[in-house]
Formats: sequence, C-alpha cells, structure tokens
Amino acid sequence: MSYPAPAQKQKSWFARHKILTAILVIIVIGIIASMGSGGDGDEPKADSNNSTGNSSDRNADTNDDGGDGDAAVVDAADGKEAEEPEADEPEEAEEPAESAPGVGDTVSTGNFDVTITSVDDEVGLIGNEHFNAEAAGQFVLVHVSVTNTGNEAEHFRASEHKLIDEQDRQHSESSDAWYYDGETFAFTEVNPGNTVEGVLIYDIPADSVPTAIDLGNDEFFGDPIRVSLQ
Repeated sequence: MSYPAPAQKQKSWFARHKILTAILVIIVIGIIASMGSGGDGDEPKADSNNSTGNSSDRNADTNDDGGDGDAAVVDAADGKEAEEPEADEPEEAEEPAESAPGVGDTVSTGNFDVTITSVDDEVGLIGNEHFNAEAAGQFVLVHVSVTNTGNEAEHFRASEHKLIDEQDRQHSESSDAWYYDGETFAFTEVNPGNTVEGVLIYDIPADSVPTAIDLGNDEFFGDPIRVSLQ
C-alpha cells in the first residue's frame, strides 16, 4: 500500500526573498537610527536655543552692566569735574587811582601856578617878642610859591584857600595872620610873570592833624584843587 508523499511546507516570504529582507532590515535600522539621532539632535537644538537665550540674557546683562558702567564713568567724570575748582577768570587790572598832588608839586588854579613848598604845624606863637599872637589851638603855616601866568595883575587872596584836617573839616585863614613877621597873602597882588613867596596861616584845634589844602576855593577859581600835606 502506497502512501501519498507528504505535502512540502511552504517557506515564508522573508525566507524566499532574503536579499529584499536584508535591504528592508537595513532600511528599518537606518530609520530607527535616524529617529534616534533626530531625537538626540532636538535636545541639543533646544540646548542650543537655551544657550542662545542664555547668551542673549548674558549679553543683555552685560549691556545693562555696561550701561551702568558707562553711567558710572560719566557720573565719575561729572563728579571729578564738579570737584575741580573752576579756573579763576583773569581779573581786569584796575587802573591805579590818580594820587593827589602833594608838597613840592605845582598846580594851576585860575591864572596862578601854585607850589606848596613846606608845612609847619603845632606852632603856638607867631610874631615877635613885642608884637605877637598866641594860637587858640595850634598855628599851621603853609609856605607857598605863587606865579602869575596870566596877562594882568591879579590878587592871590588867602581867604580863597581852605586847610583840611583829618576829619575833613575846612579851616579858613587865621585873623591873626597879620601878626606874622614875614610875607603873608592877606591881600597880595601879583603882576604877570612874577613869582611871590609867602605863608598861609591857619589856627586849628591842638589835637587836629592838617592833611590837605584846597586851593582856589571860591567863585573866581571854580572847583578847588586839593593838595595833600601828608
């Protein structure tokens, strides 16, 4: 009795197509590897973004700090400038005040050139032993040289000139001047071109100090000219 031959078992598709199966396996492995790499790549990208963000933050912080630093530098510079004293502007040189003429100087008043040659103060008595006058305070003798610069004879009157003391008080010539044993200017006429020397006499308080004389102190001479006696 014969038995039928057993049916041959059919091989699977993968067994029958080994080359295609190998290719598919390679492709699948490549896809899996690619997916794995892609996942790892995303994380670094995220890290890279984070790093970029952090870097931006750091840059922003740096810029902020830099801004503060610049402000600090500016503030420091401003502070330094504020601390530095301003340079003094050169002061304009003041013109020296004109000093008043003094003893020995010649001044012109009206048609006279007048020079105070010397001054004697603290004189208690004028005149001589027979004919004299005693000062109420002290006599001040102002020795004067007068030249007529005009074209006509003129009188150089003692009453036209005032003695000034340290309190700026004006003193007229003493009425005792005529006791003086010498030339005075009670009423002296001077011809053109002539020079006359004489004395102006004042009686001032004993504790006063003669400081100046105002020459030409009347309407004929105009404004007086002050001559220092110091």
